[in-house]
Amino acid sequence: MLVLKRRINQSIMIGSAKVSVCRVKGGVVTLGIDAPNDITIMRTEIIEGQQRLERLIDDLIWTGGKSDA
Repeated sequence: MLVLKRRINQSIMIGSAKVSVCRVKGGVVTLGIDAPNDITIMRTEIIEGQQRLERLIDDLIWTGGKSDA
């Protein structure tokens, strides 16, 4: 993992996406992301939630909807 320090209004480039620090307040950092439309940007907690839901659906399909409880 690469760890960088940036100040407000400073940016980094990740491929063709520009990530800028917009605001820092308390323990919260607000980022701005400028990227081409063909790049999907998602928060990791959303991706993890989708993966959990997909596993749950797969389990329900595999067990025929029967629960262990």
